[in-house]
Amino acid sequence: MGSEQIRQLPGGGPLADYLDKVSGNPEAIRAVAKRWRGTAGKVNEHLGGLGSAVQNVDDAWQGGSADDFAAYMSKYGRAGEDLELAVSNCANSLDDAATALEDAKAKIGRIADTLLNDVDTYRRTNRGDTSQDTSAGISRLASSAATAAKPHLDAADDAVTKAMKDIGKYLGERDLTFTGIGDPGDQPFVPGAGHTVNWERTIGYQPAGGPNGGGGPGGGAPGGNGSGGNGSGGGFGGYGPSGPPPPGGGPAPSGKVKEWIEQAIEILKERGVPVEKMNPNDIWMIIQHESGGNPHAINNWDSNAAAGHPSKGLMQTIDPTFNAYKLPGHGDIYNPVDNIIAGVRYAISRYGSVSNVPGVVGSKTGSGYVGY
Repeated sequence: MGSEQIRQLPGGGPLADYLDKVSGNPEAIRAVAKRWRGTAGKVNEHLGGLGSAVQNVDDAWQGGSADDFAAYMSKYGRAGEDLELAVSNCANSLDDAATALEDAKAKIGRIADTLLNDVDTYRRTNRGDTSQDTSAGISRLASSAATAAKPHLDAADDAVTKAMKDIGKYLGERDLTFTGIGDPGDQPFVPGAGHTVNWERTIGYQPAGGPNGGGGPGGGAPGGNGSGGNGSGGGFGGYGPSGPPPPGGGPAPSGKVKEWIEQAIEILKERGVPVEKMNPNDIWMIIQHESGGNPHAINNWDSNAAAGHPSKGLMQTIDPTFNAYKLPGHGDIYNPVDNIIAGVRYAISRYGSVSNVPGVVGSKTGSGYVGY
């Protein structure tokens, strides 16, 4: 419904103005929110790589300087988590604004359509009226329509204003930003005047993956990051030219967990996620190791928990990761289907498929499961 037809009616100006104010494009706003979620996901990925590198250094070296280094670098993990959570929350605020705009646009549009029908009816039933009387009657109808539309406009205005304020708050009130970490060259673990440097090689240390190198799987910067699992460090260097084992092969899920996995896969399939990236047996393998099938499971002992971001739910996601990878309408971390959706999207984003998750591959090749 365009505003010009309404504006031409006697007294139609206010309602036409309301139509103009809600003429924005909700899908364009959602597209921005989607890009922001993608950014949050990239932050999470890069933090996983950073966490792996820092963990390797922490494992390889002991002494006061090594401890100072690990403590300093953990700030990057916390700052990154704060940034990831802020950007994810900003995306949620944009989605809320888009939904409110879409709702107001539809409702005010219906009111405008009803007004045009009422005006046609009024003119047919009052053909004998003078033009002045007709204009007055139509003006009353338009005024009544504008009064009915105003609450919907106000609701959209409130939602957009709230989104703007929330975005400013999320970005401006983070506990720790990267600029607040401090210059690495000024830290006590760096050789310099007044610094007592103490780095001692860990006896018997070998890089994860053995003498041929290669980082161990898993995720999370010191201080807690990544999807869940044990919160240990770990990057991912690939599986070599022969690739990972084929999907599936492990025990199939059963009972309620089977239903939850099937529901999550169906929802993700509707969103365009390729089915071959979501093998249900491999999802079940992750769930078995992460939560034992308990949708209310919470890990309160690892580095994620120590950083204030305990792993939660069926696939043991931390809040920032869940917020980055959840789908609209599936925002309950303790809801098993919602948790699977976020965990699977994270696994696909980071490893290409759930079957490529290092812990899944490790279980099939004999090296054992590790948190993802």
